Amino acid sequence: MMSATELAKSAAAHNIAHVSQRTARRVLHGEGLKAIHTIRKPLLTRTHKR
Repeated sequence: MMSATELAKSAAAHNIAHVSQRTARRVLHGEGLKAIHTIRKPLLTRTHKR
């Protein structure tokens, strides 16, 4: 999966019209692709490992 920044840079590399990061983000969001943040989990302690 590409980020909005990578998508904008890829468009520029392929000589596609200038696309800003914000435009790329809006298009991705409009297609139903949203940012996903990982859920932090506590590390295993010695008592958990027993």
